[in-house]
Amino acid sequence: MTVKPYLLSIIFCSVFSAAVSAGPGESGYAFLKIGIGGQAAGMGEAVSAHVSDATAAFWNPAAMVMRPGRNISFTYNRWIEGVNHNAIAAKWTAGDHAFGLYYVYTGVDGIEQRDIPSDDPTAVFSSHDLVLGVSYARPVSRRTAVGVTSKYIYERIQSSAQAIAVDIGIWHNVRFVYDNPELDGRWRMGLSVRNLGYSGKMVNERITLPASVRFGTCYDFIRNRESKNTLTLGMEAIKPFDDGFKLAAGAEYVYRDFAALRAGYQLGYDSRSFTAGLGLKMWNRLSVDYGFMPMSNGLGTTHRVTTAFQF
Repeated sequence: MTVKPYLLSIIFCSVFSAAVSAGPGESGYAFLKIGIGGQAAGMGEAVSAHVSDATAAFWNPAAMVMRPGRNISFTYNRWIEGVNHNAIAAKWTAGDHAFGLYYVYTGVDGIEQRDIPSDDPTAVFSSHDLVLGVSYARPVSRRTAVGVTSKYIYERIQSSAQAIAVDIGIWHNVRFVYDNPELDGRWRMGLSVRNLGYSGKMVNERITLPASVRFGTCYDFIRNRESKNTLTLGMEAIKPFDDGFKLAAGAEYVYRDFAALRAGYQLGYDSRSFTAGLGLKMWNRLSVDYGFMPMSNGLGTTHRVTTAFQF
């Protein structure tokens, strides 16, 4: 089975048209908009065509086929306003097939409730959210792969709501017009449509899922097989169904497949701008990635740390 480039173009245009035609509005399950992975945070989350470890199941499930093997990662994210946001993700490949699992938990304790203006709260409660995703991907041609993630979502803020959703992803390795083995595989594209699904009601109001479309591309400007040095630049367009266009750009320089330096910038967000990050790989199996994402408007800074094991 093969997928022609013009068919991919039709799919890209159709999905983006649907997102653009969707009017602005309100959506719930805001925690689904928080990304996972220190690598992604450092690169401004412009990674739909780039990440290939276990966190790819979150960003673009099709990209899981890029790198064979087994990988498990743990992400700790110190988010704004005392929000605890942690994730566990796993990926493994078997021949042409790639499988993934991830679990994300978000919690806030000690939320004070006041029915009237007063120094003492009338009640103290907590908020707890989680999502459990199961992913599958496989190539459909020598250069193209597709993937899907099915998700169970739970949110509780005094009352609770549940939802089911799917993510759909496409990953494509662009072939240059001229035949040059050194350049082949350097240019990649990724498309993911996230959080399409159905939600139950919280109290008497139905919640809308924060669906979005992400289209990204990345290029390895430096890729030296002997020294194992690489320089990758990525760009990504994001269109939430309930908001305007957003853009992200990121860069990653990897020295001798050991240390990584990352930077990124996000446009179209109310409180986001530049990002930065570092990464270390040890014993060819253990890696640690850190992403720094400062927030404006007095929201503070966020720190995302991921520890991953390659088997």
